[in-house]
Amino acid sequence: MPSPNTPQPQANIFRSYSVIHIPFQEQKPLDVPGKAHYDTFMPFRKTPLITSQVYHLFNRGINGMAMFLGKRTYSRFLLALEYYQHKHVPVKLSHFITLSGDDRESIFIDLRRDKRKLIDLYCYCLMPNHFHLLVKQTGQHGITTYMQKLLNSYSSYYNLVADRKGPLFQGPFKAVRIETDEQFFNVSRYIHINPYVGHVIERKNLLTYPNSSLPIYLYGINASIINTKPILGQFNTITHYRKFILDQADYKQSQENFKYLYLEE
Repeated sequence: MPSPNTPQPQANIFRSYSVIHIPFQEQKPLDVPGKAHYDTFMPFRKTPLITSQVYHLFNRGINGMAMFLGKRTYSRFLLALEYYQHKHVPVKLSHFITLSGDDRESIFIDLRRDKRKLIDLYCYCLMPNHFHLLVKQTGQHGITTYMQKLLNSYSSYYNLVADRKGPLFQGPFKAVRIETDEQFFNVSRYIHINPYVGHVIERKNLLTYPNSSLPIYLYGINASIINTKPILGQFNTITHYRKFILDQADYKQSQENFKYLYLEE
């Protein structure tokens, strides 16, 4: 019998998303087979984005402002996070959410069957004024195209709901290439414990924080949004990964790996 603290499975996010009717238009390297492509599509990118490589992506609200107004805006970002992974979406997200639940679910099923994606998403965490993603670029310009669609879509939505104008994010997103397996696993832990170390929640609530991928790893909730196999496949059980996440001694030792986060601010 599940523990009372175990989050219960939610309805499909595509089918259950409720609509606000606002008329608007959306403005040690890992061994992965495939030819590497350098992405020079976006100007002023310090770190080249290479196909088949894994990156830690992050950005924050402009001037440190809050990026979310409440549960509905978190849900909208998560919906965009999943929807725009797919290479050939039939309509913009702003139109998608006006469709019936059956039509949305039908589109989602077709997208999953297609399997062609811009990126493979491994971990995410949404914080009040910033976000973290761990992704692999699966095709040329994949990360750039994905992030443009994701951030433009959410920025347009946020500005309309908040009745504001102007940029929402602090310049271009940051990208750091994952160079070793150890870094890959440590970044996954950093992303998943961010709500706790960032003093957003208490430690007892970390495993059920709704705006990160950690509950997916531990309980399988809304599992279609991420690929857990590369990480969980290296642990004997989910319990071992849970222990890895909560091991604060190891985390403090690994803080050296995340100096770049503070240098970028």
